[in-house]
Amino acid sequence: MVANIKSKSIIIKECADKHDSLNIISIPKVLLEKSNNVELEESKILKVGCSEYKVETIVNDTDNCIEIPRSLMKDLGLYNGLKSNAYVENGKLNIGPVVAVFTSMSLIRNAKKQKLSNNIKRYLKANETAQCILYFFCVHDVDFYKQRINGVIYNKAESKWEIGSLPLPNVLYDRGGSRYKYLNVSNSIRRELEKIDEIKKVNAQSFFDKLHLYEVLSKYPAMKTHLPLTKDYSKEGLKELFKVSKTVYIKARLGSNGKSVMRVEEITDKLYKYSTARNEIVTGTAYSLDELVEEITKFFKNRELLIQAEINLLKIDNCLVDMRATVQRDYRGELGITTCVVRLAQKDSPVTSTASGSNVYSFEEFFKYVMEYSDNEIFRIKTDVETFLINTYKYLEDSYGAFGEIGIDLGIDDEGELWFIESNSKPAKTTIHLLKNNDLIMQSYLKPLEYAKYLASFY
Repeated sequence: MVANIKSKSIIIKECADKHDSLNIISIPKVLLEKSNNVELEESKILKVGCSEYKVETIVNDTDNCIEIPRSLMKDLGLYNGLKSNAYVENGKLNIGPVVAVFTSMSLIRNAKKQKLSNNIKRYLKANETAQCILYFFCVHDVDFYKQRINGVIYNKAESKWEIGSLPLPNVLYDRGGSRYKYLNVSNSIRRELEKIDEIKKVNAQSFFDKLHLYEVLSKYPAMKTHLPLTKDYSKEGLKELFKVSKTVYIKARLGSNGKSVMRVEEITDKLYKYSTARNEIVTGTAYSLDELVEEITKFFKNRELLIQAEINLLKIDNCLVDMRATVQRDYRGELGITTCVVRLAQKDSPVTSTASGSNVYSFEEFFKYVMEYSDNEIFRIKTDVETFLINTYKYLEDSYGAFGEIGIDLGIDDEGELWFIESNSKPAKTTIHLLKNNDLIMQSYLKPLEYAKYLASFY
């Protein structure tokens, strides 16, 4: 990482008890010099996340140590030895940024049992570089009346999770809280947080409605020819789409991991073959359109659906091939493609998600050794794919707002044409893990945290 321009890396320590009642904070002289302040303004303010406190300041001779009274540390949810960033501006001492990760209830339950998942270990490892004040919360943890979040923060100095009342963050990193069961509650929390102008978001959108996504992208002439024909689901819609394509895909408008997808092939107007891959590949036969509709209803329950004409995707031994790209912004807000992984589906599987057992390859590995393309052919297709991904990302931002990361699924057909499949605003990093490239894995976890620093002006 390039050294910070504005903020300085610091370590927070608990100061002596005698300062508790006075809210006296000791800060390094070098921090004032870095910010071109000889001293703080008369209105001395400590700002952590959205919380501000009136404090008195004294200067110490350390290079990077900020000492804060025990009672104030507790109120801020900080711990002794926490490493973060700080800068002084307009009479305020800013420490942070505070980044709140909206996550699943299971992660919070496990944290309270002092468990660490592999993904959380990777975020914590990445944060050793970013040095954000990073905490996690779920749908039950927000107290808007008190303007606090009852989250969990990992105390690296003592190697344990701590539960506390934490300040509202500088930046919200939405990684969960949107299971279909809790969608209404999650969205209510998101709407309330959006009302607080001071809170920035890593991603403008917490999820994409797939039908709305296609409608949005179809407005751009350069994208329209790369989109499969897509309609809102209905029995009549099925009839119409079968006139165009003998094979269609039915998808939940809100869903991920290929678990809410059904592939249907019309053999005759009274015979339909369908397949799904929720936990395993399941195939079946319907002997009328009405029976097919019954099977669709049974599988999807009351979910809102779309129907889509099949793309003639590239296949290897009757196994579908597509690509999952992770496109992210960095600590300067600059856009780049972190990875573009090729997925080879299980035989006869209607989807290519890794949850369904697909094999993964790096881009170069697949096209060089599986497809046996020349170096020139690989360079050409890679250039086309990168241009397609960046343009798609910018179209999405033009319609929805700024994003720090998006997962984009795309395919290539037998004639070499590129097709947009879907996007995910909370992209799982499973495909990156399967590449077993530690540098790329760490980049994928670090970039959103560095982008959060950029959003909060801790650069």
